[in-house]
Parts: sequence; C-alpha cells; structure tokens
Amino acid sequence: MTARPHPPVTERRSVDPSVLRAWLGARSVSLGPAPATGWSAETIVFEADGRRLVLRAAPHTAGMFAEHDLSTQVRCLHHVRAHGLPAPEVVAVDLDGDHLGRPAYVMAHVAGRVPPDGRPPFTRAGFLHDATHAQQRTFGDDLVDRIAAIHRLPALELPIGPTPADHLDWLADREAEAAHTGGATRSAVADAAAEATTVLRDTTPPPTGAPAILWGDARPSNTIVGADFRVVALLDWELAGWGAPEFDVAWLNEMNRMRAAKVLDPVLPGLPTEQDVWDRWATAVGRAPRSVAWHRLYAAHRIAVLMDLHLSERVRHGELPADAPVRSDNRARRRVAALLAEIV
Repeated sequence: MTARPHPPVTERRSVDPSVLRAWLGARSVSLGPAPATGWSAETIVFEADGRRLVLRAAPHTAGMFAEHDLSTQVRCLHHVRAHGLPAPEVVAVDLDGDHLGRPAYVMAHVAGRVPPDGRPPFTRAGFLHDATHAQQRTFGDDLVDRIAAIHRLPALELPIGPTPADHLDWLADREAEAAHTGGATRSAVADAAAEATTVLRDTTPPPTGAPAILWGDARPSNTIVGADFRVVALLDWELAGWGAPEFDVAWLNEMNRMRAAKVLDPVLPGLPTEQDVWDRWATAVGRAPRSVAWHRLYAAHRIAVLMDLHLSERVRHGELPADAPVRSDNRARRRVAALLAEIV
C-alpha cells in the first residue's frame, strides 16, 4: 500500500433523513440530537420506523486516514457475529456510495454503555471508573476472553498483515500520510519515532503459527458493556488485520496505559494488570505469548504514529497550529522513547 496525501478539507455535513428513508425503504427517519463525528469516520445514531440504528460512513473528504475501506469493517462484523461473538447486526451496506455519495453501512443499535475515551477518559470518570473493583474485574476479564475468542476464529485475509514486516510496512505508510501535513518541530522525543522503526525492523520476529484475525483496535472504548459488566458488542473494526495475535494483546495494554490517570498498571484498581492480561489470554488460546517486548514496542509506536495522524487532522481543520509542541512531544512519543531506553 502506498501512502497518499489527504484531499483538501471541506465542511463536514450531516445526513439528510430523506436519503436514509429512500435507502432503507423506511416510512420515517429521525436523527439523534447530536451526531458524533470522529476523526476517521462519521457515526450517527438514528431511528427508522421506530428501530434504533447506527450509520457508519466514510468522511465527505479528508479524514484521519487517506483511504477508508469500509468493506473490511463489514466483513469482520459479519464474520464475528456469524461465529457467535457479540457484534452489531449489519442491516444495510452501500460500499459504492450510491445513496450518500460516499461508502456507508448501517448497523442495529446495541443497548448498553460505552467506556468514555474523550476528556475525561474511562480511567478518570464514568460508569467503569465508578464501578466496584469486582465489576471492573468482570469487565476486564471478559474483554480479554473476547479478544482470545476472536483469535480462535477461522482466519480472514485482511489488508493489514499478516507478517510482522507487513504490519511495519502499513505503519510506515501511515507515517508518510502524517508527514504530508508538515510543521512539526523535531526533538529528541520525536527522533525516537525513527529509532523505533529501525529497532523494530532490525529485530522483527519471524512469522510463527497460522495468522489470526486481529481486531486491530482492542480497547475498552470500542466495546458496549451490559448491566452485568460483560461485553455485549465489539465495535470499530477499521484497523482490523491478520497476523500474530500478540498484536492485539499488546495494543490493549498500551492503549490502557495511554488512558491512565495516576496509576499505570492496572489503570483502574479492579482491572487486570498487564501481566494478568497476558496470562489470561495465554490460558484461553492454549499457548505462551511470543516476542512480547517486540509487540509492546510496535504497539507503542503504532499509537504514536496514529496520534500523529490525529493531530495532523486537527491541523487541517484549523484546530491546532502546525507547529504545536504537542505534535513533537506527547505522551505516546515519550512512551516509545522510554521503551527504547530499556532496550539500550
């Protein structure tokens, strides 16, 4: 895959209910009061003939990623749901953009609560933060079990992967996309990104075992949680791939660390520690984890690169100066630098 520069930014628009009515063959459509527009895609909750649904659509023009492959998300949702794991039902698909002028699909809405990922994140406020230690542990263990169950599914060939070298190539393309925005000043922390790439390529583990499906963005905020604190839906398959399942486990631990408040491990008193996560996953899949340190560094570096893309998107939308210090020195890049220092 070759990185492409982003198209120019245009105004973000909502969806015309009449278009949804025609697409779904519904008599009535009402949009939610506050459509949520993320940096990588647009998500809108609405009702059609009294049924609550969720629209997932590619951005009108520029988004966090230069290309938006909704087909991968749809394939994964169908696959996961068909094998008994909790995923929303896909009720309509338009990958050619015939209805909205851009690729989109519609899912059934799943009742429950989503751990917040904004400001404040789930480690500082919200239902999971306020839950008992036992409830937090129930959620944390169930999330690990769901991730392990994904890894036991029949494999799908997906765009990202399957070898570690393939994953590094994908990440290099994302780095190139972020670089098109320009403006970020260099620092010792920023230079750690180049060093991380070198170290990862020099120490790439060989592929071992059959590649597994990778959720790609395994973290609490991509789940819907039921009243019993168990996972009732696995969301957001935009970064799904295939390869060594350790990619997902390391990503979960590193993303939790990124959302940590004062305590890094565990990020909430009742959640499993990073080692607990690895141990529970290993028991579920029936083997010990491989190349943990490499996958940890890759996950941290991937977070830093995707944060670069997110910050670049904010620059394109005029929400952040191109030379903002956070683009060169932020929590993600400091984590990469710290891991590299442990290697030296």
